[in-house]
Amino acid sequence: MLDAQKPDPRVEQFVRQAGSELETRLREAGATLPSGVTGEQLVRSAVGDMQRELLSDATNERVKLWRPHVDRIIRELEAALPGGRSNPEFQTTMVARISQWVLEHPDLAP
Repeated sequence: MLDAQKPDPRVEQFVRQAGSELETRLREAGATLPSGVTGEQLVRSAVGDMQRELLSDATNERVKLWRPHVDRIIRELEAALPGGRSNPEFQTTMVARISQWVLEHPDLAP
């Protein structure tokens, strides 16, 4: 479970690395961040926003609503694809089927 109050060392490492890479790529592209803003700050802000969304009550409710449907899709694919989850097409097919389900059920979409 994510704890917004206790930084995860893996997330901290990602933020530092991604921030540094962002600055490098922007420089290579001839662009810069606004004065006084670092790549790390920008990435940290984005990651913080995503963590808050992941920990929100709305997300938890959406997960409860989606779970039976996602589980059903996974069971169907495990049965339909030779080798089930080990099938090389499983991941791609699962994402496509779940994405299609979301499009068909906009009332449950974020």
